Amino acid sequence: TAGWYTSLALDTDGLPVVSYQDIGGTRVLKVAKCGNADCSSGNKVTVVAGKRWCNGNTEVQCVSDASCAGFGGICMGDSTIQGEYSSIAIPADNLPVVSFRGGPSTGWLGVVKCSLHDCSDAVGSGSNTITTIGAVQSVGSWTSIAIAPDNGYPVIIHQDATDFDLEFVKCGNAACSSGNQQTTIFSSGSLGTHGSIAIGNDGYPVMSFYAGDAYPAYPAFDRFNLAFFKCNDALCSNAPVCSSGAVLRIGNTYLTKNNLKGLLCKAGLGPC
Repeated sequence: TAGWYTSLALDTDGLPVVSYQDIGGTRVLKVAKCGNADCSSGNKVTVVAGKRWCNGNTEVQCVSDASCAGFGGICMGDSTIQGEYSSIAIPADNLPVVSFRGGPSTGWLGVVKCSLHDCSDAVGSGSNTITTIGAVQSVGSWTSIAIAPDNGYPVIIHQDATDFDLEFVKCGNAACSSGNQQTTIFSSGSLGTHGSIAIGNDGYPVMSFYAGDAYPAYPAFDRFNLAFFKCNDALCSNAPVCSSGAVLRIGNTYLTKNNLKGLLCKAGLGPC
């Protein structure tokens, strides 16, 4: 059983690259590089996180002992759940980068930076780089990734499922392995599920998400509805704060369905 938590991007050749979770046996994160425009032939699929092998043989992948028949019968390696809430982007180097939630029930935000355009180099000195971010508590749900124009490194939003905060990460390098800067966008109410991030014409992030039970901390949000947030700097650092009377005063811009079209127009992301 495959095809959970899918995300698609186009590489520099215009061919689709898809990240998804395969839930058959051990749940693993896979990347499929399509061989043609409609993915009807020449596709290459690679396990990029949660990788397991038959009797430790890195050439024979498996998801259970049953799949190792003829190869020793024992499936070894990472048995934790990987690949939930995957999101993929293609930077200028044409090497995909994928964000996802991994680990056990107290999960973490994971990032895979592929070393080849099809992510097939899973072992060896030049293999894909896997980074974990924020493993202290359950984070990494509802990830979405984009590429920042100022340095070509990823930016990610995700939900902290312990505190129900909407979190933003600006990566410090291409693999998000060091120098990351994190901002809590919303820290009260239940916000940040079903999120999606993109970069506006001004180079600053914009994001949409589901506003759960945000009131009274953020009274301008329609409860249980679509919400939108526009950062006014590359780090989304001017985070919203509440003044007396729970009136929200922010430097960044936020809105809900009633004035979404106008702000999309202003951000250069939609018709005016």
